[in-house]
Amino acid sequence: MTGDKQGFSLFEMLIVVAIMGIIAMAAMPVAEISYIKTQETLLEKNLEDIRQAISLWRRDCRNAVVASYGYKKLFNVPDSQLYPPSLEALANPATTYPIAASDGAHIADFHPRPYLQAIPQDPFIGAAE
Repeated sequence: MTGDKQGFSLFEMLIVVAIMGIIAMAAMPVAEISYIKTQETLLEKNLEDIRQAISLWRRDCRNAVVASYGYKKLFNVPDSQLYPPSLEALANPATTYPIAASDGAHIADFHPRPYLQAIPQDPFIGAAE
């Protein structure tokens, strides 16, 4: 401001707008990185929930075999029989899952409970896949 004029000149206003634009352009990558980091943290939490549900399913399957036939029969059961058949089974299990030995003989029936309320969504795609 010069003399007794009041207000800003056009040149001063352009400089202020240019500085604000530069600051806004610098803030965009920081905001994007922060958003992606938040999504990654949510994804890690969802994956940890799924891992814990699978671990509980496996523990309960092992306990079903041990309760029915003892620890000796547990050695005949392949590991693939002790895990859930799908992610949907963790949230909406069927009434019974048969547990078979490696030779195909039926060993025990497993009656699961819901280990997840729902299959967590992937925050990057917005779907439970």
